[in-house]
Amino acid sequence: MVNSNSTETSENRTGIYADIQNLQDISREVLVVLIRRWPDNVPPPGKLNLYVRADHADLWRVWASHEFSDIEVVVKGVQHYTLSATKNAADMAIAVDAISDFNHDRVNHVAVVSDDSDFISLYAKLAEEVNGLDLTYSNGNIPFLWVFTDRMGTRSALLQEFFPGEYIHVVDHRLFHQVERDRRRAEAEAEARLVARSRYAQDRVEKGTAEAEDTIAVAEVSVEPPAPAQVQAESPPLEPEPDDSRRAPEPEPEVVEDRPLISEAQREASETERIAIQLIREMPVGKFKSMDCQDIIRTNFPNHHLANAGGAVFGTIFRREVLPFMEKRGVKDLPGQSPRQYEMTLQAKSSLTRA
Repeated sequence: MVNSNSTETSENRTGIYADIQNLQDISREVLVVLIRRWPDNVPPPGKLNLYVRADHADLWRVWASHEFSDIEVVVKGVQHYTLSATKNAADMAIAVDAISDFNHDRVNHVAVVSDDSDFISLYAKLAEEVNGLDLTYSNGNIPFLWVFTDRMGTRSALLQEFFPGEYIHVVDHRLFHQVERDRRRAEAEAEARLVARSRYAQDRVEKGTAEAEDTIAVAEVSVEPPAPAQVQAESPPLEPEPDDSRRAPEPEPEVVEDRPLISEAQREASETERIAIQLIREMPVGKFKSMDCQDIIRTNFPNHHLANAGGAVFGTIFRREVLPFMEKRGVKDLPGQSPRQYEMTLQAKSSLTRA
């Protein structure tokens, strides 16, 4: 039964149901590309449901809430007994939650993100619900979208042959870095516009204050009483003006060259710390190698010497210059592994929030 007193509404709202265990190591990239480049013919996403391993639920909740702060995020841990049992448990949880959200008016469109072929029954049930409730959707379509990845050999041949193509959306996870660059560029442009508007408003205020002070000064002059009449006296003879050509030239003021407030070494240290903060902000929680950081440095700090450093050289400079700043915020060095690895922790992510 639909809860008529619910404060949630499904108007123009799609619920996303993502099987993270099916997407495996490309799950974050797939979700970012999907939501940042959402298809125009589907209502915008309003609720994101993630089905993950139970022992990873907190990690996913932290990441998703930060990455998609404008969307309601629900993370559900699926107990990991055996691979097949866990797979079936995730599929059943997605189907049950999707139908429940749809019937209780929390969403009016369902998008399943999985390369699994077990959701045809969910599509059929939604079609039955639409016909039973006699609801009308745009173009008479069923409110369902099946999101696949571009991985080879993951989709059933029968599914591709029989399932209607208009309900399928394929995500190319390789567009992740381009999407992230576009997002950072848009954020930088928005910040620049905000600064420009702030400066314009400040200039208007200062100009208005100056004009007001000029008006007050003119008013004070206009009401100044006339000076008392002075008794004319015989003017003394005018003295000849001094000859400037005989006056000794005045010494020119000493030009003091501007000196930098900080040394070159201090400036490089400051930029290196900004690199460390940017890496903590963008690198996902978990293990990583030094070379995993180079694309982020090239994008955000193209003139830094690390941007074009080679493999072994990059690792050495990274460990000597950048890692100490990251370790202060909670990033861990994991010695004894080849190639050398590090770990991005929740403590490091949280340090940015505290700052």
